Amino acid sequence: MAKAFLKFDKFGTIDVLVNNAGIGYFSAVEESVEEETRKMFEINFWGLMNMTNAVLPTMRGCLSQELAPFHIHVTLIEPSSFRTDWSGRSSVKTESSIPEYKQVIGAILQGTGKGNEAGDPKKAAEAVITVVESEQPPLRLLLGNAAYQMASYKFTNLLKSIEEWKETTINADFPQ
Repeated sequence: MAKAFLKFDKFGTIDVLVNNAGIGYFSAVEESVEEETRKMFEINFWGLMNMTNAVLPTMRGCLSQELAPFHIHVTLIEPSSFRTDWSGRSSVKTESSIPEYKQVIGAILQGTGKGNEAGDPKKAAEAVITVVESEQPPLRLLLGNAAYQMASYKFTNLLKSIEEWKETTINADFPQ
């Protein structure tokens, strides 16, 4: 379900937009159910796109770099697990039937939607308010220790891979 919070400035134009469109769908790619995957995309992708497209004309632009000349900031909020309904009643979980997936996907499914996620929605809301009120908000805001750990791991390994393959990467250009 797409939800939006709009705050208008004294001139009646949109000052703040919080676009929260999303549901959870948990499955191994190979075992995913097309109908459920399409539903997730309709909400998580098209819901976000439709909401963003509906308000951007009044905000004169599209995302981060295009909006910067208009002093409109974009922040991508990348949360870890929070105690919300995203992974609870509104989500769909496909049980794994392929033995190789049961260990990995099964462990993920065991921990989702149980109401014991580490993230506190009230603290997340406070963090979002802090970012909204900031003069120079970040392009990306990680919320939760797990989000921080996953991003650190991802970018450390990405940089390692980039450096390992630097010569091959650079040699793809025409000689100078």
